[in-house]
Amino acid sequence: MQTSFPLGVTINGLPPIAAPIIPPGVVPPAAPSLGSPEQPQEPKPPTVIAQPSSVEALPASTPPARLPLLLAVVALAIVAAALVRTWMRRKAA
Repeated sequence: MQTSFPLGVTINGLPPIAAPIIPPGVVPPAAPSLGSPEQPQEPKPPTVIAQPSSVEALPASTPPARLPLLLAVVALAIVAAALVRTWMRRKAA
């Protein structure tokens, strides 16, 4: 099993590492100019002209259920009270 790392030496049966294309210390060439990106044109929003008699109110939304929220708040309060009680008993002992 070979474990050295110079260029041209195989490592664990892998093919040799190729020499770098650009030698160290040389500034690589600049990327080709791709030009300026095109500015996307924003579509104009459609103009809606409604007749005064055709306007309707939105339907009322249903309020969320309050029971699950109430149960979650009560459970959180019970857990917090139990933790505080445990912490206070430990400090007193």
